[in-house]
Amino acid sequence: MRFHILGLPHTVSSKEFNACAYTQKVVKFGKMMTERGHTVIHYGHKDSDLICTEHVPVLTNEDFKIAYGKYDWRKNFFKFDINDYAYQTFYANAIREIGKRKQKNDFILPFWGSGVRAICDAHQHDMIVVEPGIGYAGGHWARWKIFESYAIMHAFYGMQGVGHCNSDWYDAVIPNYFDVEDFEFAPEKKEDYFLYLGRVYDGKGVNVAVQVTEKIGAKLKIAGQKPDDMYFPPHVEFVGYADVDKRKELMTKAKAAFAPSMYIEPFGGVQIEMLLSGTPTITTDWGSFTENNINGLTGYRCRTFDQFVTAAKNIDKIDPHNCRLWGENYSLDKVAPLYEEYFQNVLNVYTGEGWYERNVSRTGLEFLHKDYPNNIKPKKKNIYLDCGTHMFQGFRQFAKKFNMDSSWETHCFEANPIVFAKSKDNWKALENEGYKIIHYNLSVSDKNEKIQVNCAYSFEGDYVHLGSNTLKNPPERDIRHDDPFNYKNEEILVDAIKFSDRIKLICSPDDFVVLKLDIEGSEFAVLDDIIETKTYELLDEIYIEFHERFFENIDYYKNKILEYKQFFKGKDILIKEDGLGDDWDL
Repeated sequence: MRFHILGLPHTVSSKEFNACAYTQKVVKFGKMMTERGHTVIHYGHKDSDLICTEHVPVLTNEDFKIAYGKYDWRKNFFKFDINDYAYQTFYANAIREIGKRKQKNDFILPFWGSGVRAICDAHQHDMIVVEPGIGYAGGHWARWKIFESYAIMHAFYGMQGVGHCNSDWYDAVIPNYFDVEDFEFAPEKKEDYFLYLGRVYDGKGVNVAVQVTEKIGAKLKIAGQKPDDMYFPPHVEFVGYADVDKRKELMTKAKAAFAPSMYIEPFGGVQIEMLLSGTPTITTDWGSFTENNINGLTGYRCRTFDQFVTAAKNIDKIDPHNCRLWGENYSLDKVAPLYEEYFQNVLNVYTGEGWYERNVSRTGLEFLHKDYPNNIKPKKKNIYLDCGTHMFQGFRQFAKKFNMDSSWETHCFEANPIVFAKSKDNWKALENEGYKIIHYNLSVSDKNEKIQVNCAYSFEGDYVHLGSNTLKNPPERDIRHDDPFNYKNEEILVDAIKFSDRIKLICSPDDFVVLKLDIEGSEFAVLDDIIETKTYELLDEIYIEFHERFFENIDYYKNKILEYKQFFKGKDILIKEDGLGDDWDL
């Protein structure tokens, strides 16, 4: 599919402008859909920084200077007017540039709603206009509408929607979406403070956070855009505007966060961001919080001062792991299929039989699935952890052995970004067959860090047929085949995760868990960590290819392999050594 996505005329489409939820939706949508193989053309400020197929500059810093002068949006709420110079320049340039690129049945997506309607109106006769995430209180106009929550959709219908049969099949709810790698889950780093993060005004409930923490004698940190004439009592630390790194740190370390919006919150993205950081949330009991904050499991929903005080005093009863697990339902990987389903349904109106169009390959409605925290899981899960997925060569063998279907949850990890990109067609094909797969471009390790990927190629430009590794001292040859490793001569850094923590996040003791490790020498560090942290208690079967040949002291690692086999046998965990090449002897 082809998408023309419109940035906001008064911001830059980059993570730096994290105070604007609509800007961040543009940035994350670009990554989400581009990485799934769609064409995404972005129109915005020339300094925009996002993943997309093409970035088309339609605004400059000089335009900003003319419109807003030296206005500091980090200290104050954003300043803009649809009639100002930046908006009018944005409109004219975007209309022209879209005209050069549009094709039949292309989508145009106004994330800022009526704020960029003029551009959509100019192309409405030969493009499909979809409002892709309605979280605003007015100005809705497009034929095709996507709402951030059922709360905002029902508010849009109002009481007339109760008294009349006027619901629209194509008014859909798709939640806001988040890049889980933007957040650090580290419960061991929690500190003794509550957090309020967002626009600092009573409409967002900052006064509630201040009063409740004062009552219980707790420290409160506040970060965000604040009026100059607003002051706080001594127990409050105002940290100002939080950039990307500071924001991440604050959310990770907070014991809990307040999000007590005083209006019908359309979504409240910061609440999900907190959950992804393993931070429980204390919210009001209306709007999207009734959908996104599970009372007693991810935090508490309150209506009176006493309820807020009680929630704050009992926040240690909320398990950060439950917060993270629920938050991952709003990840890019989970939400993207919802968008693809919606856009295809709309396309069917233009190219097929519309509402009656059949999808003969559909086997279920897995795109609507959500993972629930442990104590409300409806049933035990079957989980397959595929570390070193490569091009999914071995997946079908494991799927056949374990009779995998859509009830299985598969988490795939591939460190090599080149291979990860090339594998997406295979991943998509498996998803279309009904397999439930979350695919990560991450290295599994015994620690969280940035790590160099040693990308090996069998001939110039081919990085698929040889396994790459993340070893500090990579081997020069594979002695099994007497083949040289030709490594890409550049720095390629990816995120490595402490895999034992990820296992604990995904799995529970009642689950049936199969682990496959084919990670080119890193398996020794990962297994040592799994044993040290007792994460093996969550595993049932392990399938592994050992790479002792990648190390100088081969005998040492051969002895470690024997020790692993003895250890796991003693724990009644099947461990099978195999995976020589692409075939697994299962």
